[in-house]
Amino acid sequence: MKSAETQHARETEVQKLSLSPLTAQIVAIGMLNPDTMAGKVLYQSAKQEQSGPDERNIEYHAGTEEQIVRQFWDDVRHYDQFITFNGRSFDCPFLMIRSAMLSIPPTRSLMPYRYDSSTHCA
Repeated sequence: MKSAETQHARETEVQKLSLSPLTAQIVAIGMLNPDTMAGKVLYQSAKQEQSGPDERNIEYHAGTEEQIVRQFWDDVRHYDQFITFNGRSFDCPFLMIRSAMLSIPPTRSLMPYRYDSSTHCA
């Protein structure tokens, strides 16, 4: 904030904090199984709701950040391969750091060998 001389510059610096796992939270995680086209959306909400699959075969689960991260780790351990967009550079490290901060042990490695797409295709 020292270098932010205008109000706009200060607001921009505050917005950058939402990209750091040290100062932000996970608010939603979306997953889709391309084989079955079944999906799941985990999201933060004060109301801890759960719904069965909708017309698009997507389930919705609401809870605290800790609950949705725990649910993610429980779900992801059942799959041999996962696919992400920019996951290796942002999503996976963010999830792993937030998990550590919440004392939630991961159930698998999200950062396998970079050039082996048999586990993680990024």
